[in-house]
Amino acid sequence: MRCARCDELIREGEQYTTYDNPGASFAGSTVYRHATPCPRVQTQTAPKPTRQPSLRHR
Repeated sequence: MRCARCDELIREGEQYTTYDNPGASFAGSTVYRHATPCPRVQTQTAPKPTRQPSLRHR
């Protein structure tokens, strides 16, 4: 199992919590997290914005 918060393995003997995530159009899933708070994984969902030239005519 992998922790949904930090994406690290939950090893045998480690305490964890489970959360049911019901799905509206599918069966849903069970989410596992470490029992002690762990840091979130830093993710970037889109490219870093770049400054674009103005499209206004001068």
